[in-house]
This record gives sequence, C-alpha cells and structure tokens, in this order.
Amino acid sequence: SKDMYSLRHIHNKSSKSDSEPNETLNDLSIEQLKKLANDIGIKTSSRQNKGILVMNITKTLERRRIDSTIKDKDKED
Repeated sequence: SKDMYSLRHIHNKSSKSDSEPNETLNDLSIEQLKKLANDIGIKTSSRQNKGILVMNITKTLERRRIDSTIKDKDKED
C-alpha cells in the first residue's frame, strides 16, 4: 500500500543518510502521520500534535533499526 511505501521510504531515507527522518515526516499531514503511527503500532490520541507524532514515529523507527542491528550481530556470533 501507499502507506507502507511511505514508511519504507522514510525508514530507508533515515538509514542511508545522517539526516533525521523528521524532514520527510514533516511533509506529511497530521492524518497521514496518525495512520502511519497506527500502522507501526503507536497508539495515537486526538491531543497529539504533529511534533509529538513526528517524534514518536522517529523514535520508534530508530529503536527498530537498533533492534535489527543487534539481531544481525547476534546471528554473526
């Protein structure tokens, strides 16, 4: 789906460059951010503003990248 493409694009962009994915996330509407957050398992509320959503998504993607790096290292041992 388009949303999964967006998620992959954001994740890949953040993995391949030193820039934060925030730049890409900031281009999305609040509705798109909430959908993306829900798709990756983040609970959203009506009180969350765009900045909080961007921060939560960024931190979740970063944690997942770290987790997958740790798993890859465990496989090597």
